[in-house]
Amino acid sequence: MIFRILLPLFCSLYFAGCVQTKHYKNSQHLEIYDEKKEDINENKLLVDFNSCSHGKKQSPVHILTSELKTNAMLPIIITNYHTSPLIIKNNQHTIKAKFDNANSIVLGKEKYSLKQFHLHAPSEHKLDGKLFDLELHLVHQSESGEYAVIAILMRSGKENLALKQFFENLPKEDHAILNTKLKIKLNDILPSDLSYYGYIGSLTTFPCDEKVNWLVLKNEVEVSEEQIQKFKAIFPNNAREIHPLNDRFVETN
Repeated sequence: MIFRILLPLFCSLYFAGCVQTKHYKNSQHLEIYDEKKEDINENKLLVDFNSCSHGKKQSPVHILTSELKTNAMLPIIITNYHTSPLIIKNNQHTIKAKFDNANSIVLGKEKYSLKQFHLHAPSEHKLDGKLFDLELHLVHQSESGEYAVIAILMRSGKENLALKQFFENLPKEDHAILNTKLKIKLNDILPSDLSYYGYIGSLTTFPCDEKVNWLVLKNEVEVSEEQIQKFKAIFPNNAREIHPLNDRFVETN
């Protein structure tokens, strides 16, 4: 009963809540950035929605290159990606490709396994006042539960061949899972230069956990207008609003 009373309030606190709470109510579990399933309870919802609405380290943010902090010790991104099966899911908030733990990155001494990648339209992060057509998030998680998310800013241009099969197999139905029987070369998704803007932030969807090492790549990637419109036909606007840095800063090397 309390949950039913609080649910409309939660929807008003978080822009995507009304979309996602249908999923919570129907399936009685939460689907987070990884594939972890958690039983719903009112106390946890209160804590998590409080993070979404009142957290001081929320994402996305506006990156101003004139205000970057130089850090010569910023770790480089070392990728250990392989050609992997392409399994695509519509989770009611975005469309994502799911992976096992065979792919990973290393930051400093920490290893993060790739869980999935997904898209937002328009971009969630803003760079010097500019939003991009799409933003792709490669979501990784360490054994300790910390996240490292590589964000790729995407603009309209030539067809993205690395993501061609992904864009041609976007499930339109809620919760639909498509095992394409195809393979994707994950390294080909990335630009050749992996220099990035780094900061500590949060997941941009519920539960908004503030334990994310954000790696927003400096080099944007092109996708065709047709590819952009294929995604936007399903999710015309699934980007979270910009949040203040507060006492944080964005680093570069």
